Amino acid sequence: MTRKLAVFFALATGVQAGNVLVFEDLLHGTSAIPGALALWGGCGICTTRTTSAAFNADLTAGGWDLVIYAEQNASTFVNSATQLATWVAGGGKLIGQTWRTGGLDALLQASAASTNGSTITTSGHAIFAGLGGTIALANPGWITFSRGWNPTGLATGLGTLDSGGSAVIHGNSGRTFLNAPLTDTYNPGSDGERLLANEIGFLMNPVPEPSTLVFMGIGTAALGFARARRK
Repeated sequence: MTRKLAVFFALATGVQAGNVLVFEDLLHGTSAIPGALALWGGCGICTTRTTSAAFNADLTAGGWDLVIYAEQNASTFVNSATQLATWVAGGGKLIGQTWRTGGLDALLQASAASTNGSTITTSGHAIFAGLGGTIALANPGWITFSRGWNPTGLATGLGTLDSGGSAVIHGNSGRTFLNAPLTDTYNPGSDGERLLANEIGFLMNPVPEPSTLVFMGIGTAALGFARARRK
């Protein structure tokens, strides 16, 4: 069974609802995050904060299943570095975007490879499901609107950015994603919404390895056979 079929198998059982905490410090265009959350359709409590103080208070209070952190303008990560590092170290799931280096990228197991690429070439990974072979980006007014990444540690790169490096870094034992574009740079925006929705669904609906799914199928068949014999 392929990874994509495994993802379909898991998603077919229903979306796992959860609570999502979002941080975005500034936008020049339209963020893909609200549309992505709507596409995912699993929001229990989904809260967006635009100041570090409010975000830190909410994250520290707990009760979240996923955090999305978009450092788009100033150096805001430094204000939440301790809280986010504690979150990831404790097993938390995180999707990040940043144009800066040496902060959020390091936490998400990436190093800078390039800047201002305008085309993502997708791969066969499940986060690109429903998208074409490429995703276009357009700058709504940033100096740096996208950054290609190289994976560090045991992280892996997914897709490529035309300026160099990977479009997405999947790290921290599969619990985090770091994206190349800022949240308001997808063209059309619906592609960004789909990509982020796929990432949210991937993290919120962990997909068993194919071998596990096979054993699940065998177990279900055996249970059905046992019931039939009792009847």
